[in-house]
Amino acid sequence: MRILALALVPSLVLPSCMGTMKSSTRLHQVDGLVSNVENVQVECEVTRESIRSSVASMLALVAPKEGADVRVAFTDFEAAIVESVAQEKNVNKAFTRLEKSAQGFFEGWEADLETFTSQEMSKASRTRMEDTRAMYDAVMLSSADPLQRFAAFNTALGDVALFLSRDFNPTSVQLIENELRNLIREAGEIQRQLDFCAESAAEYVQEAGLPMRVQVDESTETTATE
Repeated sequence: MRILALALVPSLVLPSCMGTMKSSTRLHQVDGLVSNVENVQVECEVTRESIRSSVASMLALVAPKEGADVRVAFTDFEAAIVESVAQEKNVNKAFTRLEKSAQGFFEGWEADLETFTSQEMSKASRTRMEDTRAMYDAVMLSSADPLQRFAAFNTALGDVALFLSRDFNPTSVQLIENELRNLIREAGEIQRQLDFCAESAAEYVQEAGLPMRVQVDESTETTATE
């Protein structure tokens, strides 16, 4: 009988362990998605700085300070463009990773809704899922336009560098003055949109991230025991 009892122990413990492992996996997905949102927030801020650097190097080239070496300024401008193009790839990769992790996360959450035994908890979980999905959608929607404009901005910077590489003098700079002004205005608009995207990401992290400590309202419990 002792042998039989020992043999039954794994069968009693295993389902509980499996349930714990599944819950742990879900929390890893939560944390992973939040980490990807945080990464997007960081990349938006880095992209904003990259745009600022590109504009600064362009101005140093076309409106140099007295005594500045324009050849050095041109080299710096080209380097800024290279870095900006590299950042374009980085920020797009960050959003691709976020989109991939969110797809699996929300599909899993949707499937979990069918496994609740309590209809009230299932309904509450669906509401939370829809609210969380809305915050995620806000991040993605706020990124679409600035990412597209950032790519066009980098292309335009490349055109400026190419134009001036063969014909760099006061007359040629004056000839493309409108393009330069438009680029500066566009840079400001993209930065503003990236700020909004970063704010949306920060809101998601704050609202959907794992808590350091769960705060429980004790007033309800006190009232119930009185």
